[in-house]
Amino acid sequence: MNALKAKRNIAARSTADLCGLFERTNKKEYSQAVAVVRGLIMDEIEERNPQGFAKWLEEYAPDNKLKNYVL
Repeated sequence: MNALKAKRNIAARSTADLCGLFERTNKKEYSQAVAVVRGLIMDEIEERNPQGFAKWLEEYAPDNKLKNYVL
């Protein structure tokens, strides 16, 4: 899947789905593809809820707590 298709697929998902996907990709072995997908997910979540996303970053909260800030 190319980056444009991945971005469209991510944009079509609910925020709850994106949070779940973000958590699941944290458990994957690191690869460039996983890093790109996680970056796209974070970009989309930040666009939808910039205040919650910023608070998650500011508090250095773990990845599995992102949903608590943006849902």
